Amino acid sequence: MSAHVFKYLPTLARTTAVKVHFRVLPSQCRMTTSSFEPGKLKVVHDTEGQEFYIKLQGGRDEDSKAVLQYSYIKPDYVDLEHTVVPSQFRGHGVAKILAETAFDHFVEKGALIRPTCTYLQKFYNDNPHPRYTEKVKWD
Repeated sequence: MSAHVFKYLPTLARTTAVKVHFRVLPSQCRMTTSSFEPGKLKVVHDTEGQEFYIKLQGGRDEDSKAVLQYSYIKPDYVDLEHTVVPSQFRGHGVAKILAETAFDHFVEKGALIRPTCTYLQKFYNDNPHPRYTEKVKWD
């Protein structure tokens, strides 16, 4: 079953509103919650589980968490493999917070970084900090 959403967009040539019809499926709707504040998220580093994660509240599942997983190629060379953010929290900068935390952590440790995850490759390309470029290795 689909929901119909109407939005009014001003035209470029005049101030008259144009009615545009969008068809939105329930699976495409994002849950919004007053308790979710990206600026107050706490990143936890689980060294044993080789992941950085953020516990998220207010979603469909009370135990929701966003995760960035990694593995060691060598003691000083890490593969950032996978990033997952529950769908209702996507688009709020949660993955970026995980990416910055992981990159900064491994740069501070002096480790080389291989970003295998496509999101982390995008993060790296969008954030060309010299401290990152010195440590990213693609082989």
